[in-house]
Amino acid sequence: MTKTANRTHQILIVDDEKGLRDLHQENLEDAGFICFTAAGGQAALDVLSVEAIDLAIVDVMMPEMSGLDLFNRMKELYPWVGVLFVTAVDQMDVAVSQVKGGAHDYLVKPVNRAKLIDSVNESLEKQSEYLEGSNHQKHLEELLVHQSKALENKVREVRALNRMFLELPKVRTLPQDSFEMPEEQPETPTAS
Repeated sequence: MTKTANRTHQILIVDDEKGLRDLHQENLEDAGFICFTAAGGQAALDVLSVEAIDLAIVDVMMPEMSGLDLFNRMKELYPWVGVLFVTAVDQMDVAVSQVKGGAHDYLVKPVNRAKLIDSVNESLEKQSEYLEGSNHQKHLEELLVHQSKALENKVREVRALNRMFLELPKVRTLPQDSFEMPEEQPETPTAS
């Protein structure tokens, strides 16, 4: 079984062709993945709203909502879900723009079982690295906010001390030789 952090990966297969959805589902479930399917973009968004999906395999050309439109919605609503595009048309310009936009890969149909599983594993690895980087980035941002607040508090303290210092009455300084120290008197023994 394919697991990360003791959890089986969940894959969403989005394709308007039922035969391809079923074939991809069978191949991926045989490889140990948990699969969900959707016949279109809105159905995919419905699944994403209730399931912890790790990766979506999305057909580019679908009626109603294209795979590209779904991808853009997913980036807004579910940025932690990786996307792997599958299409019947080899459009390099679309492939390059989507991979640059954050998709993990772009496969041309028909996709054989081995290539599909390899691409899914590679995409999950990329997504894991992305999420680790995002968590690290989030930690650094939280640390920066904490340190900024601490610095702001110190600046406030310095300003308050400065105001207090300015409010002190002016003390006239006297020359040092004008201070006379009283001579020490020897202690007189007391009668017990």
